[in-house]
Amino acid sequence: MPGGSLVGVDGFPFIALFFNPNVGVGSLPGEVLFPTQIWESMGGFLLFGVLSWLWTKHRRFDGQILAAMLVCYGLLRMTTEQFRGDTVRGLHEFGSVTLATSEIWALIFFATAAILCVIRLPFGLGPENPRAAASNDDLLEADDLGAV
Repeated sequence: MPGGSLVGVDGFPFIALFFNPNVGVGSLPGEVLFPTQIWESMGGFLLFGVLSWLWTKHRRFDGQILAAMLVCYGLLRMTTEQFRGDTVRGLHEFGSVTLATSEIWALIFFATAAILCVIRLPFGLGPENPRAAASNDDLLEADDLGAV
């Protein structure tokens, strides 16, 4: 690779990047860096697949897919954050625990998903109402309302 090299590391994830000095924007020369952007992208595609499968096969209540997305994306973000190795976005200390801003957001996502599940689960799935095709008269009336 121009400006650096691909190196193996002993533990998970077994592969990392090593940049030469003064190469790349924001690179840390002498530090082993992990390709978290690639992981995040692959995780996003996997998340899409999982949510699509849930939608078609296992949807039990309105809001379930949103709750699942919040939990899964929070886990993905917390996992990749452990390998980023930068503090640009900020670190926050809560007693003996230090969390990155992304990790705090992930915890907020978890709490939101839990609240959503508690509120929406008892109601189950609502009726599906596909949007009816609007007639030309309806479109004209809507257009007249917006005219100045």
